[in-house]
Amino acid sequence: SLERFQTALPEGSIFLEYAAFRGQIGAFLVTPRDIKFVGKLAPENEVIDRLGKLRFQIDALRNGSSGIRRHLYELTLRTRRQLSALYDSLIRPIEADIGLSRVIIAPHGVLHYVPFPALFDGMSYLIEDREVVLAPSAGAWQAVASRLSRKPNTAVLLSVPDDQISAVTDEVDEISKLFSES
Repeated sequence: SLERFQTALPEGSIFLEYAAFRGQIGAFLVTPRDIKFVGKLAPENEVIDRLGKLRFQIDALRNGSSGIRRHLYELTLRTRRQLSALYDSLIRPIEADIGLSRVIIAPHGVLHYVPFPALFDGMSYLIEDREVVLAPSAGAWQAVASRLSRKPNTAVLLSVPDDQISAVTDEVDEISKLFSES
């Protein structure tokens, strides 16, 4: 039930369930106390087009890091342009409702290919401003949330540093402190 679902939502969280209706993307916004539907966020074919352009930029990485280093700045700009366009379509219209809380996102259809944490608002990525959780559906999230009554104490953490992400080992070391066994 909606009431049981809302009770399971942690305080300070919002659940976004995206849906497609007649070629338009819309979203249900659910908080512990409210539910709202925002229709016509973006035409579905526009999102598909943006995802294709984003994929094209990411596929350039398949050539290996040495081949793209001289084009990295331009590649980053073009990738951010697509991530910004997706942000403008899928997040900006509901940004005020989301706030700086935890956002739990259940994509629909083609939106499963959207890298929501990496969406760029022109200044920062979505993950930099708030906690982002992805779920396959509201029902799946609720089923898992009801079983997570305790904090996990074990984790497998891996890192592969290179010239572009040399601090990744330090990051993994910091994250490992959150677990008794890692």
